[in-house]
Amino acid sequence: MSPVEADVRTLEDRLSSFVSLAGHADDDRVLARAVRRSLLNPSAFVAATCSALRRPAGDVLAVGPVERRVLLLRRSGSSWAALSLSGSPLGEQPWPPAVSAELDFADPGAALSTVEVGPEAEFRLSRPVIKLVSLYHEENFPLPRFPLGISDLARAVRVAMTGQVELLDMQLGLDLDAVEARLRGEPFDILGISATFGQHDLLAELLGRLADLLGEPDGPRLVLGGSLCALNADLLLKSYPDAVVARGAGEPTMIDVVEHWHGDLAKEQIRNIRYRGDDTIEITPKVANKEYRDIWPELDLVERTLEYHGVMQLESSRGCTHACSFCPREHKGIWAGYEAPDLTRLLADIGPVYDRHPEIARKIFLVDEEFIGHDRRGEALQRAADVAVTLNQSGFRWETSSRVDQVHRPKEDAAWHHRRIDVWRKLRLNGLDRCLFGVESGVDSILKRFNKHVTAEQNVYAIRTLTGLGIPIRCTYITFDQLMTMDELIESYRFQGRRDLTLRPVPELTTEELFDLVRDEQEVKRYLRDRPFYEHISYMLVSMECLLRSPYLRRVEQAGLARDVLPSMGRRNAVFQDPRIGRMSDWAQRWVDHNFSLDYTLKSFEKVTTGQENEAVRRMRRALKTSAYAFLGRLLWLCLRDDSLLSSDEGPADAAFKREFGPWALTGTESDAADDDMLARLADFNLAELRSSLQGEFDRVCSTLVPTRVALLRESWQRWYERTDWTLINPPEQCVAE
Repeated sequence: MSPVEADVRTLEDRLSSFVSLAGHADDDRVLARAVRRSLLNPSAFVAATCSALRRPAGDVLAVGPVERRVLLLRRSGSSWAALSLSGSPLGEQPWPPAVSAELDFADPGAALSTVEVGPEAEFRLSRPVIKLVSLYHEENFPLPRFPLGISDLARAVRVAMTGQVELLDMQLGLDLDAVEARLRGEPFDILGISATFGQHDLLAELLGRLADLLGEPDGPRLVLGGSLCALNADLLLKSYPDAVVARGAGEPTMIDVVEHWHGDLAKEQIRNIRYRGDDTIEITPKVANKEYRDIWPELDLVERTLEYHGVMQLESSRGCTHACSFCPREHKGIWAGYEAPDLTRLLADIGPVYDRHPEIARKIFLVDEEFIGHDRRGEALQRAADVAVTLNQSGFRWETSSRVDQVHRPKEDAAWHHRRIDVWRKLRLNGLDRCLFGVESGVDSILKRFNKHVTAEQNVYAIRTLTGLGIPIRCTYITFDQLMTMDELIESYRFQGRRDLTLRPVPELTTEELFDLVRDEQEVKRYLRDRPFYEHISYMLVSMECLLRSPYLRRVEQAGLARDVLPSMGRRNAVFQDPRIGRMSDWAQRWVDHNFSLDYTLKSFEKVTTGQENEAVRRMRRALKTSAYAFLGRLLWLCLRDDSLLSSDEGPADAAFKREFGPWALTGTESDAADDDMLARLADFNLAELRSSLQGEFDRVCSTLVPTRVALLRESWQRWYERTDWTLINPPEQCVAE
């Protein structure tokens, strides 16, 4: 350890010594305190340092990823002070060759040293300047999620130790005007925009506003990414021919874009992209998930996300083990898992941020498509267990997603299932707070059409096993699809209402006893919670989205049901094989959209609360689900006049509903106006019931939440309560019958 390192024991001491070495001894301690909390955010650190020292931006640099950040402060001319925040020797940092050749440290073995920086090294450390923008519709999604997409890209650039990256997330107090002002406020070289479903309008408007800037001969390079851009790539390249569109994980793409900007790489060598060639759209080789291992994000925006009552997201794997027919897999890739040690380091940096926000539950949402993954010689199971232990030992509870066949597989023997029950039990003991499963349907013919490779019975056994273990579950479920029959819809509706799927927790049973119980239709009745399955469905009344390049869309096209492309959702509109189902789907979606913002607010609160707060929020969400299920039953009754379709928690058919709507029938052959008038009246009728039943739940939630959350919920409630229209969030209208 060098003498300088021996004196630098704390972070504040290191920063003070760093500032003093740069010739600002009078300001060292004041500055150290001012910038300490901005160290996870290099852009904020640079701004704070420049302001405190009254220095131009070019005199302060922060390079490298969060765990090996290096700060540079110009002393004069080519002489700089350099500080390795991790304490590792400056000379041992992985400087790129063109930079390393022009760095002359006075003490390369120290964490703090003066350094002579040559012109090419300074250029590559400070350029390109990259702005990464994440879009957001606040009116639809009131509370933020940590922006993994742009945070991962920032890390990819910083790991290469070249260039400067700033993150602009519209979730965190920025509208389009503010984003545009920030982008026009200072020169930059590369603009990356991440867009997901429902954000095409924001993307088009922002690019339209920046057309003059992007159209300059030496203007910024444009990189478009995210799920929506990957699906809409061909359309985007027609409008923005100079852009590149990422068609997979964006980190290799961004690394190559930076090298291309420096002239070290040709455009056709940039990995994972679509771009416009002379006459056609070209596609470059894709990097498999298993080949790029550094998936962890930078933490610039963690503090701001929590300040906005947001949800912390990470991922421990990418891709899925299977391809469902409705999922275009090209941009998601085949499953690959990543190891726990890097997560340990990351959580060590995130933990202190949570300490400053004690009102936010210490929960991490792992956005893995499939948490467990491939099970070859036990590596995947061990990896999952290691990740769980890491999160738990760092003081975090966590949520994730998995496939039903990670719980139950008909072709496997009892020993296999016993091992799986033990695995899920251990995950629960190590902080698994909830898990999402893509059930999608309880009808075998539909599951086959969706290429789920599971059966309805398999779904039943998996749900019973998980609930018997006391694992809270969420399930995705597609209620309507364009190729379904009325018999399938009725069977699917009845599956959602089944009361023999969820068990009370049974810790008194051994692994072997639980395995036997879930298959015993008589014995299992003793352990049922007697609650409808739909209470576990994340979003009720969902319709199939015919995503571009998905196998399901090809079937819809072959059936002659596909219509125009809807860029905002990366899909084609489609009509239904049965016009009556089309009408029901259309109005079910209007019901979903009408209630979406309130439901999303509650869903977000679920992720950041515990105990009494959490249970009150979940009760309110259950009331929303019950109303949605009743709405679907009434839609079916209007077609079939089957009173059994109106049964609910409270008993038989609602007499008031039958008196009001008995004369009507939904045949699918009446004019759109006549059907819409009736269905709008039905939606109003259902909504009046929901408002009445939800008021008490709302009051109870407000009595349990902390004041800041109460204010957010009251604002969302007021918007919901005052809304009277039944318009769709993402027009034009979808899935209407012809």
